[in-house]
Amino acid sequence: MVTIDYLADHPAALARAAVWLHRQWLGEWGYSRRQAAHELRGRLSRVRLPLALVALDGERPVGIASLVELERPDTAVRVCCLSGVYVPPAWRRRGIGRLLCRRAAAEAARLQFASIGLFTQGLEMFYAEMGWRRVMDAVPPKSGEREVVAFMELIVSCGRTSQARALATLLEPVKPDFRSKRQSCKPR
Repeated sequence: MVTIDYLADHPAALARAAVWLHRQWLGEWGYSRRQAAHELRGRLSRVRLPLALVALDGERPVGIASLVELERPDTAVRVCCLSGVYVPPAWRRRGIGRLLCRRAAAEAARLQFASIGLFTQGLEMFYAEMGWRRVMDAVPPKSGEREVVAFMELIVSCGRTSQARALATLLEPVKPDFRSKRQSCKPR
């Protein structure tokens, strides 16, 4: 059974996760493997951003996702963003990416963020099926301004909704309904 936990509680998974992120994104952005590992070590937290989550099959890492602070493209205000969601090809199509995303959303709500953003290219439908909405086209930070991608957002809590209820809602299966109550509530 696959579980999601803080990378901080499984430091042995850090080296494998750093290799994944280096191969997928960070190497292209000029990071060495050592710098990729250093970047992940900076996410070994349970109580504040940045933090990393790891998907585990027993003790074997089978996916990674992070919550970080990045600038929102339209306002340059720093916001909580989902980053580096990665599942190795042999483990894909088993729901691990969705588990990571849902846990990350629950963590953002626990940390009292009203919403989270993400930059993605080609995976808009994957995120939309979990309730994310496309906000704009944008250039992601650290990408070297090479490409325009989608910036998406997920509302994770509302001022009139208790934190416990927001967390319970996030952990339920989500249908892609852009008119849902979660999408219509205003950020705090």
